[in-house]
Amino acid sequence: MALLDYLKESGIAFPVQIFASDVSDTSLETARRGKYLENIVSDVPPERLKRYFTKCEFGYQIIKAVRDLCVFSRHNLIDDPPFSKLDLISCRNVLIYLGAVQKNIIPVFHYALNEDGFLMLGFSETATMEEMFSPVERKKNFYAKNGRIGRPRGTLVRPTRGIAAAEKMPIPLRPLHSPTWQSVKPLIN
Repeated sequence: MALLDYLKESGIAFPVQIFASDVSDTSLETARRGKYLENIVSDVPPERLKRYFTKCEFGYQIIKAVRDLCVFSRHNLIDDPPFSKLDLISCRNVLIYLGAVQKNIIPVFHYALNEDGFLMLGFSETATMEEMFSPVERKKNFYAKNGRIGRPRGTLVRPTRGIAAAEKMPIPLRPLHSPTWQSVKPLIN
């Protein structure tokens, strides 16, 4: 929604596609619904609520135009091959749960990004491999990709996963969050 607002305000037009992934099928199904309880009115500015949500039985649902920008896929950062040719990877507060494995994930993110791509991590995470990423905004853990390093070692590419699998997913519905929406809870039903 923030990106759509920015594009509208700046008069810039380009295609937007969001790949949303998780290891939990339940989380993916909840996200696809894009439904929120009535209480979002206390956290979402009225103009954004009017522009991006429709009223539904239990509260609000994200409009179809926004839901159509999102493709959902079950994806395991540790075992599955990465998506590729991405402009931005936002991996917020996931790496902290991966322990020693996280040092193997950062090269995978580097490989997945376009040459001028960006990586956004959670506040308690860092991209510590300076040869791969440079901080753009250190306090917000926002990094720019450095140069071409090549494919990460040990990554197994299986063509039946990743983008091909994501393209077969049903119409996407995704709850979108920003840091100011932390108290907004999507509906489970």
